[in-house]
Amino acid sequence: MCIRDSADGSYKFNPVKNIADIVIAGVDDIDVFKFEYTDSDGDTASSTVTLNYNEYATPQSPDSMDDIAPRGTADNDYLVGTNQAETLSGGAGDDTLVGLSGADILSGSDGNDILIFDRNDVSIDGGENSDGSLDNDTLVINDINVVANTDMSEVVNFETIDLTNDTAQTLSISLSDVVDITDGNNQLFIKGDSVDTVNVSDMTKAATSDQAGYDLYQDSGNTASLYIQTAIDDNII
Repeated sequence: MCIRDSADGSYKFNPVKNIADIVIAGVDDIDVFKFEYTDSDGDTASSTVTLNYNEYATPQSPDSMDDIAPRGTADNDYLVGTNQAETLSGGAGDDTLVGLSGADILSGSDGNDILIFDRNDVSIDGGENSDGSLDNDTLVINDINVVANTDMSEVVNFETIDLTNDTAQTLSISLSDVVDITDGNNQLFIKGDSVDTVNVSDMTKAATSDQAGYDLYQDSGNTASLYIQTAIDDNII
């Protein structure tokens, strides 16, 4: 671990390259920072920052998942899994869930959550707000080629798919996929780069769009709306 200070007075704390290397199941792995600021005329202000690694990145054994309490809190959590099969649940707040390589169950629950796509996961659920209010859950995809009806069959309750990573990616998606992936609003936004391609089936590109910067695709019965960022190469197949 190290703490580096910068010329502008800011500090950067680096614990380890892989946070899972320093956590022990059932033990609070905590770093506490106490700091005090003194201005030019002697006035002071102090505070404390506590980092609890065990809460956010404890490895979970697939043999004992049922015995492990949900790891999400009411805050904006950043939960990282391991190479084992495990369950990550964000709870309330705007959470980010990274399951890594295991056959995971990811559940965003309340809030505007970000979940990282892995085709090996058992379930990827953006969640819905318990009070019925609208949310905007984002599924980040880094795979080069994804066919929604086969690779994303376990994906539900998302409003946005994000392909933005400066790498050429291809996503094939149909009307039924949009309905299955989204919540009851059946409205999906796809963000990406100019190197990305989205192939659409069973929907038609509208002459105009009510969302600036997006092309609009709809079906004849207006069952769903698919918005694709104009930078993306979008095609009807």
